[in-house]
Amino acid sequence: MKFKIAFIFLSLLNSSMLSQNTITGEFQSEESISLITLYALNGTGDDMVSEIKVTNGYFKFNIPNTLPSGLLLLENKHNTSNKIFFIYNQQSIKFLTIKNWNPDSTSFSSNENKALKLYEKEVNIVRQKIRIINSFIRYYP
Repeated sequence: MKFKIAFIFLSLLNSSMLSQNTITGEFQSEESISLITLYALNGTGDDMVSEIKVTNGYFKFNIPNTLPSGLLLLENKHNTSNKIFFIYNQQSIKFLTIKNWNPDSTSFSSNENKALKLYEKEVNIVRQKIRIINSFIRYYP
């Protein structure tokens, strides 16, 4: 009896360790996107995690358990200027973007990415204010 309980416990533990997280998303836009690439950003460079086709605006990445938490980059394969940065924290992530590749139109399911988006918005406001002040200082007699 003890052997059966131990076997069941080890089986459940092993299956939970092998389960994968996913990153799913939807692009609601007129722009046609056919192929996207997912990169893990680290201090020495970008490591490609996966590349998949986008079908009718939807995509799904299966993330290996070996991928550590950190900053990820989603990039349009055919237009590398189109990028979305987000945080991966060993959890499945869902997001929706209305205007393709526009961070202001992107919404995330995870709290980390909601906080990152709010931070980026505040940083952009500060940068705009600095530009205005710099132009005033530059032309002040």
